[in-house]
Amino acid sequence: LGAATQASAALMGVDFGGNLYSISETTGAATAVGASGFARLNSLALNNAGVLYTATDNANNAPGDDRLLTLNQSNGAGTAVATLNFGAVDPDVRSMAFRASDGALFAVNAGGGGSTFQNSLFRIDVSTGAGTLVAALGNFGIQGLDFSPISGVLYGWSGSLGLVSID
Repeated sequence: LGAATQASAALMGVDFGGNLYSISETTGAATAVGASGFARLNSLALNNAGVLYTATDNANNAPGDDRLLTLNQSNGAGTAVATLNFGAVDPDVRSMAFRASDGALFAVNAGGGGSTFQNSLFRIDVSTGAGTLVAALGNFGIQGLDFSPISGVLYGWSGSLGLVSID
């Protein structure tokens, strides 16, 4: 489940089936907003203009099949805005976050699986989908990513370590 918030916006999330949800901050209950028309979503981020972004992860690792999408907050409909290209690395985005200071999009990408699993941090050009490697993050299963609105520090959620800060 990917999630995104904004001070005046609702908490939102996506599921692997491609659906967008509104989530109650009081109860945690999810209400379906609608289907995106794309499957295999595992991340969600809100930019400074209030636009939701997510990424698809193709099932067969075919080059050029991973997409950066925007999602309509009213009905969940997805629009492909770019094809993700991380060079020699297959895009498998697990979490995304926009940095408020400059609107840059960052994503944690999973590695090749098995013993070679390696999370890496990429900066993504939202107009082209090109990813630039920032750093290897290790084998910690980072599944959540967000910037502090106060300090600008980038935080991640690791299944094995819990909350981590990322330089």
